[in-house]
Amino acid sequence: MTLVALDRTLGVVWIELLRHLWQTALVLLPLFFLARVLRSAPARWSHRLWVAALIKLFVPLAVFGPLAASMLHRFARSDAAAPTGTVFESFSVFVTTIGVDPAAVAGTTITRLPAPFWTVCTAVYLAIACALIVRTLHDLAAARRLARADVPVDGVRRARLDAAIRLAGVPRDRVRVCDANVIPSLVGTTHPRIVLPSRLLDALEADELAAVLLHEEMHRRNRDAALSVAQRVASALVFFFPLLGPMQRRLREAAELRCDEDAINAGADPSAYVRALAGTIRLGLEPSPAPAALGDGNLSLIGKRLARLAEPRRSETMIKHRIAIVAAVIVLVAGVVFPVTPAKRIAGLGPPIAELDRLWNGSLPVSLAFEKTPAAKVLEAIAKAGTINVTVVGRQDCCPVTVVLADVPLRQALEAVAAQIDLHYEVVDNHSVRVTLPSPRVPTADIVMPELVTKVEPVYPKDAREARIVGKVILQAVIREDGTVGDVQVLSNDSGLPSLAESATTAVSQRVYRPATKDGKPVSIYFTIRVDFRLDTDDDKDVSESQ
Repeated sequence: MTLVALDRTLGVVWIELLRHLWQTALVLLPLFFLARVLRSAPARWSHRLWVAALIKLFVPLAVFGPLAASMLHRFARSDAAAPTGTVFESFSVFVTTIGVDPAAVAGTTITRLPAPFWTVCTAVYLAIACALIVRTLHDLAAARRLARADVPVDGVRRARLDAAIRLAGVPRDRVRVCDANVIPSLVGTTHPRIVLPSRLLDALEADELAAVLLHEEMHRRNRDAALSVAQRVASALVFFFPLLGPMQRRLREAAELRCDEDAINAGADPSAYVRALAGTIRLGLEPSPAPAALGDGNLSLIGKRLARLAEPRRSETMIKHRIAIVAAVIVLVAGVVFPVTPAKRIAGLGPPIAELDRLWNGSLPVSLAFEKTPAAKVLEAIAKAGTINVTVVGRQDCCPVTVVLADVPLRQALEAVAAQIDLHYEVVDNHSVRVTLPSPRVPTADIVMPELVTKVEPVYPKDAREARIVGKVILQAVIREDGTVGDVQVLSNDSGLPSLAESATTAVSQRVYRPATKDGKPVSIYFTIRVDFRLDTDDDKDVSESQ
């Protein structure tokens, strides 16, 4: 694989990643608004909301979109729901075709950057992502050591710890005591352990320690340890996503508030809970090295927790909260199953073609990108994305077109191709189309002839020069719609020497023209070129030509 091909492939990966993040951003923005409505609701709703948002970050549309599309297509094509007439034409299956061929995405603006660009971006990304992953692994190892370091306690400490464990109803083997000066936390993902600093056993009474244990036990029941590791993984993989930080802060905040509420509901005394929180703050404990330690001593969050603990029964689910919850569910489902991609296009959509009215799924959105690609290949991609049959009649290498379309109806995608070349559509049945591509034209008065842009001179063959053979070669070339030279045929070679015809054909095939046009639209055309090989005293004038 060449550097350019590698860079193009990496560009495709980046495009799809950025596209997924764009879709995720459009899902997250309304969730931020709905979360404000849920601030006065029980914290479990906000926590579930942001957990679902975190899952959406890891679930691209490509996972469920095609599944939804195939189910709807299967229903649509069943005998009971077979489309007739134009009744089904207005039915849209909102699904984006993801995973475009690297060569196909060449037409997008983002992939027109210099060839090393995406390779450099990938190298920088991998360096930062690997550093973040190494840091996460280091923290996980430190947390594992913390969970294993169970310091023996006796005397008053032992009595307080045993009393707190009985009050909280937490198994003794789930609690670890360490000498580290860290905030109480839940450590571990598969088998979480509650880690308490030994200093806390001296500072808090049994009922206060029980409140701390219940809080961490609620973190375990809510699987917050695994969720925190997932957040760290997300931070490593998409660290550049601007909404990631605000989303994670809200998830951590909701997790703490929910555990406070759950602990109170489980029997913790609210006043003891407040004293435990205040006593922990006075000790000046440091955040745990574990990614699972959601309580990081943030003063703003502590203020919110204290305010809620002062009125533990204040937060109740009201009608406005239920409406916000339903709206959040709709947004999340839509964001996973249906596309939320900004519609865009390069190469304008063409005028309506009445013949395409007969296609039953003409409104099915498709996405594709091609630059100066033969129309046959573009039509094949449209057929695959739109689940129709397309038969192309004509030269498969002719008629280059440029289309970059996102979530554009199938019918308009076909019209966009027709807007650039003079082709003919014939709808055979409601899911099959026959396409006749234009053949090269014979020059007429209404056609503007091609103009030479890049000229490649024929080389006088060595055998002809040594034998002092001269001659005239007449060629007929097809000048394509993009100005390149297609098929070249030798009409005559009066010298009879094959090397003269070969030299003329090779040179003409490498030339570039400003294409011929008819009614302002590029057309392919037959073009006759005469090449004269003669022996003059000036070698630069040995070959001449006329058109």
